Amino acid sequence: MLIRDEKVCTNYFLPAFSEVVALNDLNLGGTFPSLTKTTVLQFFDVSNNKFSGPIDNTNWGNKPNLVYVDFSSNKFSGTIPSSFGNANSLILANFDTNNFTGSMPQQICDLKQWNLKNLTSDCDLPNPEVTCSFQDCYTECF
Repeated sequence: MLIRDEKVCTNYFLPAFSEVVALNDLNLGGTFPSLTKTTVLQFFDVSNNKFSGPIDNTNWGNKPNLVYVDFSSNKFSGTIPSSFGNANSLILANFDTNNFTGSMPQQICDLKQWNLKNLTSDCDLPNPEVTCSFQDCYTECF
């Protein structure tokens, strides 16, 4: 099921059997709800909106088909949930251009040994908002 309807977006209603959630570039705001029931999720893009607050620490690893997440260009804050590190199918994870702080969880960096090909965050020197103590963790820093 593809979710790309502004009525659905406005109410933040995501059916449990959503495979593709493409809510990018819709000028949406507020906090984002939990996605615990979306176990078949493969593609999740909420980039270029005005979402704020932390990303819910949903068990992202409970989504075995998840290959793409894009939270970029919003106003998310807090830390990046380590549960993304349990999503072994993840190929792309964009967290850049937000207000995240802390360090990139090692579990996410470890995914580069599996399928993860693209990992972005606000990690540009000299004052990175998100740090990474692991060599070559990121593919791109902003």
